[in-house]
Amino acid sequence: MSEHTLYRDLLLEEYQHPRNAGPMTRPDCSHHEENPLCGDQMTVFLKLDPKRMHVTDVSFVGRGCVISQAAASLFTEHIKGKTVTEITAMDDATIVRLLGVTPNPMRMKCAVLVLQTTAKALAALKVTKENETPVKVKEKSGEMNKKRIKKNN
Repeated sequence: MSEHTLYRDLLLEEYQHPRNAGPMTRPDCSHHEENPLCGDQMTVFLKLDPKRMHVTDVSFVGRGCVISQAAASLFTEHIKGKTVTEITAMDDATIVRLLGVTPNPMRMKCAVLVLQTTAKALAALKVTKENETPVKVKEKSGEMNKKRIKKNN
């Protein structure tokens, strides 16, 4: 079995039996993205520990090609337990490492859709001060409505 065949089989397995697939009840943040070039769609849901700012749970709902869905399965598994800082420092090379192959330029957009969607979900959370939990930002009537929650000391 060639290395190419091995990776193809592993990607097909992730596509057919994705980990962390499905919607999440009451996530701390979520975001939906679409790749207009190929039609791939992805929604990422995240729950975070407010004290340590690490991912306690993650899931995705997606529709698209083998690359986008396999990348979502692998990436969501990879970021469990990681901090927001660690995740936002990840780039396309992280996805390539997880996939085990470098997609061609047209497929790279499919592969990194989960990374971009996760980054935008996390962008909705702002960490203000060390003694405050994340600020959830919601658009309301064209204005930004910010809510800060102080920790009990």
